[in-house]
Amino acid sequence: MAALLRYSTRLIRPLSKIRSGHRLPLSAAFISTSPKNKDVITSLDPMIREKTPELKGLEKHFENIDESDDKNWITYGYDFVDKDLDRFIHNMTMFLSITLCLVGGTFLLAYLPDRRLTEWSLREAYLELDRRERDGLDLISPDLLPPESIELPPDDEITQEIII
Repeated sequence: MAALLRYSTRLIRPLSKIRSGHRLPLSAAFISTSPKNKDVITSLDPMIREKTPELKGLEKHFENIDESDDKNWITYGYDFVDKDLDRFIHNMTMFLSITLCLVGGTFLLAYLPDRRLTEWSLREAYLELDRRERDGLDLISPDLLPPESIELPPDDEITQEIII
């Protein structure tokens, strides 16, 4: 835990110095190892000379590693009795959820028609501009709003301001 704390402070410490414009010092990791003595005890003989009944029972239990044997079968949780039905339901569930839902759902969302009518309004705007150009009208009608509804200030209130 202490090593994790030291490592995280080494990662966070340079972040405060980035703003100050100082050069970041290079970190050095000091690794200490134990001396390579030949004090380690090794034995060529097996540690257990005679097998206990518990060890014999465990060896007998784990000697059969045949995958087709039902004793070593771990269920996926769909059927606790039939191994083949459990595997079939698991494979079908994964196929339906991943392939059909994720891939098919993403495909449908990508190719849905224009739900918010943004593309439709853009097409209509281009068609309206084309129609107005063909008829020789202004692109935007000056009588879009009735002039009576617009209140303008008097001429003496309008001053020339320099806008930069």
